[in-house]
Amino acid sequence: MAKQKIITAVDIGTSKVAAVIAEVGEGPIRILGAGWKPSKGVRRGVIVNMGETVECLRQAVEQAEEKAAAPTDGAYVVVGGAYVKGLNSHGTVEIRNRHNEITSDDVVRAVRAAQDFDFEIPENSRVLHVLRRSFGVDGQEGISDPEGMSGRLLTAHVHVVLNASTVVNNIVRALNKINARAETSVAQQVASGQAVLSRDERELGVVLIDIGGGTSDVAVYRQGAIIHSHSFPVGGANITKDIALGLKTTLSEAERLKRSSGSVAPDQVGDGDLVEVEQMGTGHRQALSRQLLCQIVRARFDEILKQIQQDLSQLQLNNEYLTGAVLTGGGSLLEGARERAQEALGMSVRCGFPGNVVGAESDFHHPSYAAVLGLLAYAREVQMQPKRASMALPHSAARAKVKRWLKEKIS
Repeated sequence: MAKQKIITAVDIGTSKVAAVIAEVGEGPIRILGAGWKPSKGVRRGVIVNMGETVECLRQAVEQAEEKAAAPTDGAYVVVGGAYVKGLNSHGTVEIRNRHNEITSDDVVRAVRAAQDFDFEIPENSRVLHVLRRSFGVDGQEGISDPEGMSGRLLTAHVHVVLNASTVVNNIVRALNKINARAETSVAQQVASGQAVLSRDERELGVVLIDIGGGTSDVAVYRQGAIIHSHSFPVGGANITKDIALGLKTTLSEAERLKRSSGSVAPDQVGDGDLVEVEQMGTGHRQALSRQLLCQIVRARFDEILKQIQQDLSQLQLNNEYLTGAVLTGGGSLLEGARERAQEALGMSVRCGFPGNVVGAESDFHHPSYAAVLGLLAYAREVQMQPKRASMALPHSAARAKVKRWLKEKIS
């Protein structure tokens, strides 16, 4: 493994821009400095105002650099947004050596064969990850590492994560504008999973749900790998807007009310419970029913869960073969969120804190930091197991073709 390395992790989200500088190596990850700023210029995980986004990013990174007493060079960056799509593919190669022993080169050839798509990837799409799921040797499936085994045919099963090229390019451009090079782009689900999921959960089966400001991101893990991923263009910011419209107040006041008094269980709120709300345009404060506030929160949260449940139902997963779901991201801490998710999804649900990166005593031990801290764990894994890192799509394959059933998933 490489020696200790200084890593910068950046999350440009809808609700916040976070930057963390840490020392990553063989031992525990050591955070040197962090910066956080409310996000501007980002909607549903996509940059819509470059100037505002760059200024927020600059302030967050400078704050982290000042605390760490170290400059930012290359940065690992979270890439999310509603355009993230996941799909599965596979490829088979013949083992050609005399003893039919599978080598690391054979594994690489099989993974590349899985990327030999048979229709053009749309011009506006970009591959973020080609993640190894499992392998098969002469029809025997479910093999995690075939190297050293004997066989004639090796099949690689991979999960490919795509995003819109414009989304990724604009994030890279924003980093360039503050003289920070984007070293690696990592999908939201991949980063959050590194921070909050245990090894057993990933191996036995788990659903990761990251409710952020602008999107809700889902990934299903089995046998240590992602087998399904999807993003939905709805998140905590939608709840805030609903409150603002329903109670006729400002977005900042709606965000305050959501955090201080919001709940997805209005039936557990007393009939006489009131909240003070600043009225739009007048500045006057008025006492309104907290039940009404919570009914607004519940309606949007239920919509998010319904979309997730419908997505999972298409996979025809047997919940008995899953350990449950892990709810993370800022939206996971709404009062009653875990219980409501458990009821809607029909499986056990826990709240995911980034315990794989920081201890419970840390200021960063919070679900809203799961993605940015997960980047540090991802960077450590890349250093420890470079041959296990996701493979970039070869340029020659970028215009290759894929199976017709795949086309529907990315159109």
